[in-house]
Amino acid sequence: MAPETFSLKENMEKTTVISEFPDGGEYPHERPALKRGLSQHVDGGWAWVALIAGFFIQFIIIGLVLSMGVFYSELVAEFGGDASASRAISWLISASLGANCFFGPIGSVSANRFGYTQTISVGGLLASAGFFITYFSTNFWLVFFSFGVMTGAGLGLSLSPSFGVIAFYFDKRKKFATTFMTLSVGVGLMVFPSLERYLINAYNWRDTSLILSAISLNLIPFSLLFTHRKKSTGSTSSFRDNADLSLFSKVSFYLMMVNFFLMAGYNVLNVCGMRFAVHARGVSETDAAFLFSMQGLTNCLARLSAMAFGCIPWTSSNRARWTILNVFTILGGLALILFGVASDFLQLCIFCAGIGYFVGGRFALLPALQMEIFAAKRFTTSWSYGTFCMGMGTLLLPSIGNWLAVQTSTPEAPFYLAGICVISAAAFTIPLGRCLGVSSELRKVGKQTQELEYPPELI
Repeated sequence: MAPETFSLKENMEKTTVISEFPDGGEYPHERPALKRGLSQHVDGGWAWVALIAGFFIQFIIIGLVLSMGVFYSELVAEFGGDASASRAISWLISASLGANCFFGPIGSVSANRFGYTQTISVGGLLASAGFFITYFSTNFWLVFFSFGVMTGAGLGLSLSPSFGVIAFYFDKRKKFATTFMTLSVGVGLMVFPSLERYLINAYNWRDTSLILSAISLNLIPFSLLFTHRKKSTGSTSSFRDNADLSLFSKVSFYLMMVNFFLMAGYNVLNVCGMRFAVHARGVSETDAAFLFSMQGLTNCLARLSAMAFGCIPWTSSNRARWTILNVFTILGGLALILFGVASDFLQLCIFCAGIGYFVGGRFALLPALQMEIFAAKRFTTSWSYGTFCMGMGTLLLPSIGNWLAVQTSTPEAPFYLAGICVISAAAFTIPLGRCLGVSSELRKVGKQTQELEYPPELI
């Protein structure tokens, strides 16, 4: 039996290795082998430690960002309850979510240039400082800057690197790893809203901010578990390389960015949902926080379902998963519209649970498919550009929704707008199915070299 051949072009050197054959024999031979370091941990070993670390980083970041609405009533009581103050506080919550998304590309470029651990650590320090300064702030605009911008920026710096590190540690188990990582979103959303409401009731909102400052610092020790190191090439990478500007030559990239922008309609729920439940539907603040925890629970179930889809033969193909993603996107948009129609707490629970399941499942399926379209090595950058576009949508769509609510005297208007945007997002992902097919075929051809550049005219 002829020995297997290898042709890996990057991060390799000639060494004598033992290759295992199907018949169980082992034969020494010369081949290019991965340099000692990360290679032995791909899909096993320390990769599992890195995955758990990334899970907890995402758990903290997403939990903190998506639960900002819990502070709405306390901030209104602190800084005035008139209409202008309420709008300003809504902007504060939007600013936190928006800054988290806007700083995604900066975190990606910084991680490529300086390292993943360093970038996440700086982000953790910045977020912690924002919560800490908020404890002492008595001026609204200082709170806006510290609680809104600083915390969002710090968490945003850490978000993309903590997710993109998967590409360094997983290959064959990439789908499982990405789905498991996204499970942290549901867990964070399930835990943090109720936790923060409990802390506010037990202490006050300022003390809670101080506790969140300490929680944010935990990003640093978790980031230290990413032991891979940036490859030394003997020369400094250019900004064009670190920012991967070649993505802007691809039609598929623009379709994906519009999709991310429209999916920001989901964040209308995170910005306006708790206020709507309390003031428009008469739900208590504790029950309103429970709504978001319910959303987190079904979000987790959806991500576990996404794992199951990868194990079932007729749903494991990229085409099938892409179809499920589009169906989930449409159903998530419908659930957002129905959330605005809901008239009591039970209905709000049902539709909030539906939003958590369909949107959670949708985002659980997307990362692995996006890696197939743009290649794993471009995932961190392409994902961070997507979050930047989502940040733009997060700043604009809740404000437009609130404006529509005032102009039409319809408090449900933001959720109608959100649902329409999310459903429209599916229209931009459906054409990407063709790009997915082209990418998969090219990847099969490219397996001999493990390098794949996609023709811009195709994708």
